Amino acid sequence: MPRPKNVVLLDFFDKNDDDQVICNNDLCRGKILSSHSANLERHLAKIHRDLHDSYMAIKNAKRSKNELIQRISAVGAGDIIDLQSTIVIGAESPFTGRVYTNALSTRGNIELAIVEFFIKSARHFKMLNDRSFQMLVQPAFSALGLGIDELGVNEKIKEHCEKMRADIREDFKDKLVALKIDVVTKQNLTLLGIHVQRFKNGYFEIKTLGVKELKASESPEYLKCTILRVLQNYSLNDILTITIDNANNMLISSVDTNDEEELGQTLELDQTAIEEKLEAIRAHFLTYDINCVRCGANTLQQCISDVLRRADIAKRLEQCKAVVKALRSQEAYADILEDEQYKKPPADSTTSWSSTLNMLERLYEMKGPISLLSAVNSDLYLSPDDWKFIGEFIETFKPIYNAALRLQTEQLCFSELYVIIMDIIFKIESLPSSNMRTHLLEGLLDKKSELLDMDIFNAAVYLDPRIKIVMSSDQKERAKNYIKSLYDRIKYLKDNFTPIADNLLEKPNTSSVPFAVKKSTSITLQEFFKEELLWETNEQSPSAQSIKQEPPNSSVDSFSAFLQKLDRNSPDHVAASSCSLLTDLLLYERQARLPLTTNIFDYWSSKNNTLTDVAFAILATPCTQASVKRLTPSLKYMLEDQNNEFTVADVEHILMVKANAVFKYES
Repeated sequence: MPRPKNVVLLDFFDKNDDDQVICNNDLCRGKILSSHSANLERHLAKIHRDLHDSYMAIKNAKRSKNELIQRISAVGAGDIIDLQSTIVIGAESPFTGRVYTNALSTRGNIELAIVEFFIKSARHFKMLNDRSFQMLVQPAFSALGLGIDELGVNEKIKEHCEKMRADIREDFKDKLVALKIDVVTKQNLTLLGIHVQRFKNGYFEIKTLGVKELKASESPEYLKCTILRVLQNYSLNDILTITIDNANNMLISSVDTNDEEELGQTLELDQTAIEEKLEAIRAHFLTYDINCVRCGANTLQQCISDVLRRADIAKRLEQCKAVVKALRSQEAYADILEDEQYKKPPADSTTSWSSTLNMLERLYEMKGPISLLSAVNSDLYLSPDDWKFIGEFIETFKPIYNAALRLQTEQLCFSELYVIIMDIIFKIESLPSSNMRTHLLEGLLDKKSELLDMDIFNAAVYLDPRIKIVMSSDQKERAKNYIKSLYDRIKYLKDNFTPIADNLLEKPNTSSVPFAVKKSTSITLQEFFKEELLWETNEQSPSAQSIKQEPPNSSVDSFSAFLQKLDRNSPDHVAASSCSLLTDLLLYERQARLPLTTNIFDYWSSKNNTLTDVAFAILATPCTQASVKRLTPSLKYMLEDQNNEFTVADVEHILMVKANAVFKYES
């Protein structure tokens, strides 16, 4: 068997057309007697000392690595090698720029690789029983003193999970945080995800605190206690908001499933029961002065559900569902549609309005074939009014669907929910007049008003310089008072709390409350602003009144254009640094409106004043379903890997690592 080629050494040389070895160093071009390694090394040592030194470093590193690997392979269970030190030597070829690195993974890297292999890469634990797999991994497992079995792997997963929990606990210690509670169901399995979100280093950071399986028999009280225990484990005592999301109404296109049949299946755990439990949780946390917020998708779902429940619309939808059921249940029709290259319309899901839209879109695409088939089967008949209804439904709800897709993204601040709702309102308002359009507009405007009635959402809109111009004077005053109370609370948490001015503000009530420092109240803050903000009057501007009470004027075809219309000559922004909250609020009032394309994170990061921490705390309130995606790997694991007899604790460790897994190896 011939020796393997010395690729590193040959990289310094070429061959000409006569098969003659030539040094490829720029000016050398020296001819070598043969390609034998000794001749090539001799040339480098004699003519190119620097290249020879680099080559010998690589050669010696490779020899050391091979010797160490042989020692690892020969080690027994009672003779463990300490792999904490790592040999890493690299050299770059001056000709190709290629870096040759010979490295043996540290002990920590091997442990991390084991966890990643079975968790992130989703390999089944039954592989541990495969003889060939045992032969491959035996050196690494032996070096760590682990048996090649589920017990050893679970031990490493547990260690990784506990380290992850300790890091999260330390990272969020004494911080004001926003919670996100998700419930997601698939194939009779329901998982509860508990997450925490905050702004850090220019983006929203989401960490999963726990993933629990939810049983139908468990009471709301048990569910509440489960959440409280998780919070206690992380010593989270200061919670600003809690967003509770029944993610089963998530847009169907973003659900991780390839089987449309599942969408129409009846869930063992009734969605009404889930909603009742979630409402009980909301009611409980409200008693602790914690803001309970609905996810943006839930907000839209509520608004749309009210429209779909109207008798005239519900009747039309039932007729369409009956036709879809007939198409899906008879193979003969399925074959005809397949020959015409049509896909069967998906079954409607009661938990997501987007599934209804998807069903009607697919049905509308098949209008021609269905009209022909209805001549021989009356079950497939849809009247001209039915087809008109379907077209109108698609035209009306498609803008909502497209806008709602933004609620699946992770880096979305709380105030963006207002922008999304207003975008939808303006797009629907521009559609031809119809009952469906009218009902939907009324619902969206009511929902917008409900959101602005929430102090924290009202403050979020105020702290968004792109859109605060739409607010009335009363709304702005409410926002300022809330910001002041939150500022006091944040200062209190930093253990250096001092009131802004004793003659202006009451000190906050610092009595012991399990999850929140109670909000302080303002005495003369409103009077302060009335004196200082000379351009502001007690009366609402006409523009603010119109947006609060009426649908936008049809002459304005987008929310961005509407904002530009409102944007009158505002005072120039006064660029000045200040340590006073009142002064910073005054300066912010003079901030000119920014375009909707402005990055709000960058804006507040650049300010770095007394408002910055308050703004990030409020704007970090979760309003998206991005955290739901963290539960998808857990769902998949729970449904697919049913054969392993793990304890409840083992399963929790696995699900936690799956939800938070970020595997960073040492260099």
